[in-house]
Amino acid sequence: MKICKLCGKEKEEGEFGKCNKTKSGLTARCKKCINERSKISKNKNREEYLRKAREYAKREFDNDPEKFRERHKEWRKLNPEKYKESNRKSCKKRYENNKEYYAEQSKKWRETHAAAKRESDNNWRLKNPEKVKDYRRRYPEKNKARHLLRSAIRRGEIVRPTTCSRCKEEGYIEGHHYDYSKPLDVIWLCKKCHAKEHLKNRE
Repeated sequence: MKICKLCGKEKEEGEFGKCNKTKSGLTARCKKCINERSKISKNKNREEYLRKAREYAKREFDNDPEKFRERHKEWRKLNPEKYKESNRKSCKKRYENNKEYYAEQSKKWRETHAAAKRESDNNWRLKNPEKVKDYRRRYPEKNKARHLLRSAIRRGEIVRPTTCSRCKEEGYIEGHHYDYSKPLDVIWLCKKCHAKEHLKNRE
């Protein structure tokens, strides 16, 4: 047994780190106290800590890229939730700093992959029939209005425009219902403007 000099508690020797500078061969502070102090220090000097961490990672990668990749791959396997959260924060920060770039890239992607996106959505519906049925059960009026609109377009009674009525962008245009009891009464919007309209209605 050994007493931690920081918290003053007596703990098993396995709760202390190794140190060749002490007679006991163990650190004076327990692992838990060291970790807590380390977290406090990182939070106080977060920018400096991140800068040093990036520099260290770059040095490690430059010295041995394959070893770095393997170690990172192993860490991802052992810490899936941490990796997922870290990746989410990184993506969000990158998006916030480059909104205009991503908006332009999204526009280009929609223009060149509209057919592929529709096919992907159709494949998802085929693979997830229960989720589709559940959605239709929860929103019967919405589903009926969309079905009637698509049927009218197929019969040629309504012509789907190629230009958004709001931003005038050309491409695949979607019909937005203000009133689902009037299935053929819609405004024609691009994907981006359609999403904005739904967000506005939620607020």
